Amino acid sequence: MEKILKKYKEYIKDEKKLSENTIMSYENDIKKYFGYIKSKEANIEGATENDVMGFLIHLQGMEMSTSTLSRMVSSIKSLYEFMCEKEGVKKNPAKNLKKPKIENGGIAILTQEEIVSILDRISMDSETGKRDRALFEILYGTGMKVSEIISIDVDDVNLEMEYISCSCSGSSRAIPLGSLSLKSVKAYMENARDSIVGSEEQKALFVNSKGERLTRQGIWKIIKKYAKMAEIDKSVTPSVIRNSFAVHMIQNGADIKIVSQILGNSTLSCMQAYMDTVRKSARKEIKNNHPRG
Repeated sequence: MEKILKKYKEYIKDEKKLSENTIMSYENDIKKYFGYIKSKEANIEGATENDVMGFLIHLQGMEMSTSTLSRMVSSIKSLYEFMCEKEGVKKNPAKNLKKPKIENGGIAILTQEEIVSILDRISMDSETGKRDRALFEILYGTGMKVSEIISIDVDDVNLEMEYISCSCSGSSRAIPLGSLSLKSVKAYMENARDSIVGSEEQKALFVNSKGERLTRQGIWKIIKKYAKMAEIDKSVTPSVIRNSFAVHMIQNGADIKIVSQILGNSTLSCMQAYMDTVRKSARKEIKNNHPRG
């Protein structure tokens, strides 16, 4: 690593013409990154997007300022530009890395209370109510995309092993079902679906009132219906629910790499957005609830 660092310093000095202060800052940043990679028993040349993301999460846990994190991102991106250009590294794990934004904003999510409020509006007294509850529980309980949800067949659901098999987005993965999701899906499959579908030939898990596979538009209408009933003053879409799943998981201590895998190896930029949302939420809690916030 020392040899790589020496070559990198020469590169940013002689070819990139960076100032001495910037070179010193980048060197310190890269040393921290090298230390992190070494602690994970990985190597610089074979580092993945998850390794880079893990380092940034590690830094965020140290409560570094946004400007410092932004410079760290620049340092890592610069390092891998050098590695790809001069050292023969073929894949740049920092290619999609984005600097944290200082301004307000970010991805749209629902609070955990808003999720519960919507679920409370879904009555289980009817067949369609059981379907809608199972649909929403899977959306929020797995973080699946709407395109994946509408592609689920009955055979993709393993109630005994408590998972759903998803192969819609080009790669197969088994997504575990939590206890509440499992309970709702089981109630729908055993006590409602057959009455709605009316045909044994239909393989789709979620069907509309005509017994046909539920469409993307159909799911949107169902979500909008219950969001309105819950008086949620936000735009509630399948993507917002997926975002909420990811952010709530991370807020409650889930491993970022596991969350990424459940989401289908979500891109680095997406995971950064989720982490930025968690960080802003934490700062808001301190500001609003700490006596010296």
